[in-house]
Amino acid sequence: HQGLAATGRIDWYHGGYEYFNRELEYARKMGVALDSTLADNYYKLGAEFIDRAIAFGNTNLGIYGMVNHPNITVDTTADLPAGGGWTADTGANILTDLLYMIDTIETDTNEAYAATDLWIAQSLKSVLQTKFVTVGTDVVAVLDRVKQLRPGINIQFWNALNLANSTSNGPRAIAYQR
Repeated sequence: HQGLAATGRIDWYHGGYEYFNRELEYARKMGVALDSTLADNYYKLGAEFIDRAIAFGNTNLGIYGMVNHPNITVDTTADLPAGGGWTADTGANILTDLLYMIDTIETDTNEAYAATDLWIAQSLKSVLQTKFVTVGTDVVAVLDRVKQLRPGINIQFWNALNLANSTSNGPRAIAYQR
């Protein structure tokens, strides 16, 4: 798709709720807390929809996401199969995988670009918090060690990556430059 750009409308979710300024002001003066459950639920639904659009795009419209874009190189050696992968691996191997992902961008571009973000499947968060590496005489969680070694990288955990490996049955992690 070099030289081509595809755009499409992303529909927004909304519900039958609204508060007007007068209602908000009146409720504030009366000390009444307005129920924001519907607004919160629709906000979360909208945020999840946007996350899916970023991750997977809309191929019917020719819009690709980070997970399925044809110009994004995917290293499947680190694919994390359902029920396996990092869950059964050592902290040292997981740390090596994550640093490799982060450093590959810089290496592959002859240091023209560097990773700024690391997005990891939400289902792997506890794995990275409970797998450890030894640093001198200290034992450190893999997640904390990545933050120590690459302090500028933004690490996010994302539900959209839980079933986003190359066979769509296991988690994925993505390193990229914003």
